[in-house]
Amino acid sequence: MKRWYSVRNASNGVVDLSIHDEIGLWGVTAKDLITEMNDHQGVREINVSIHSPGGSAFDGLAIYNALKNHPAKVYTRVEGVAASAASIVLMAGDVITMPEDAFVMIHNPWVGIMGDADELRDTADMLDKIRDSLVSIYHKKTGLDEQTLVELLNAESWLNGKDAKDYGFVDVLTESVNVAALSPEFAKHFASIPKSLTQQNTVSDQVGDISTLKDFESYLRDAGGFSRKEATALTSRAKDLMQSDSAEDQGQIISALSSLSTTLAGK
Repeated sequence: MKRWYSVRNASNGVVDLSIHDEIGLWGVTAKDLITEMNDHQGVREINVSIHSPGGSAFDGLAIYNALKNHPAKVYTRVEGVAASAASIVLMAGDVITMPEDAFVMIHNPWVGIMGDADELRDTADMLDKIRDSLVSIYHKKTGLDEQTLVELLNAESWLNGKDAKDYGFVDVLTESVNVAALSPEFAKHFASIPKSLTQQNTVSDQVGDISTLKDFESYLRDAGGFSRKEATALTSRAKDLMQSDSAEDQGQIISALSSLSTTLAGK
């Protein structure tokens, strides 16, 4: 099962945590991450790298509380996007860093549900309680008043580095990093996503950045909008064909990649 996070125990009492996918989905929960983190209670520093469109608010809150209660110094950094539940995790940092052209997005919690009137009312009450928790977390970091935070949540606010720094969501700005666009699969969840996160570079630029099979799989998902399962299958097939001694097989994959690039360029 593919995980949306990775934990690496670095030397000298430092742990690196990466969250570079949707949070708490695909059968892997915050409990799994927290269990791993509990194996590193003796470390003095935790570095958290975030590039995520969000996911489960409950898992985001659980990770936030686990990091806040950990005895280590916590450094969180936005690599590209920290949206929705990922912005909650971001707030756990004792020091929060982001590039100027990265984004933090905060919005009201939402859920898809079917049920009778009583169930819907109960769900609405639950969402209000989650929003109150978010307001409290953001207030602790930023010092912004409740009304301002509620307005930002209602507006589905995308904050670039300067905005996030001005509002107090981050402590340190770094130079721009040319943030990659979100895949169509992720972008469709948001109402007002910035154009810079939906506009891809040219296909030739993107292909030039591919140096590993993992890069190729990510390219298929981000540029082509393929599902994780489809991208993994295509990558596996490409690997098999390129390892073949058959010139015909290698020609097939080269032709397929050329056709794929042409198709994506027309999107």
